[in-house]
Amino acid sequence: MNCPLEICMGRDIKGLYKRAVAGEIPAFTGISDPYEPPLSPELTLHTDKESLEESTTRVIQRLRELGFLPEWTTLTTCPMYCTIQVYGI
Repeated sequence: MNCPLEICMGRDIKGLYKRAVAGEIPAFTGISDPYEPPLSPELTLHTDKESLEESTTRVIQRLRELGFLPEWTTLTTCPMYCTIQVYGI
């Protein structure tokens, strides 16, 4: 995933970033511990630019390409989460 820190902090419903900034959580990635992006990722999701459905569809497509999911895998979305349904396995 690739998303600006400010966006991640704004999405944090558990308040972990706020606690990390306050020093309550040591070695928190992006705050007190550096974020080290992978050198050659198989897939990068820009979650600040893509919708949840777009990102999830890209993950499913990649998993299909790698042979981890069958072609008949379906995606069901609602505003806060996605459900991947695999039939026939």
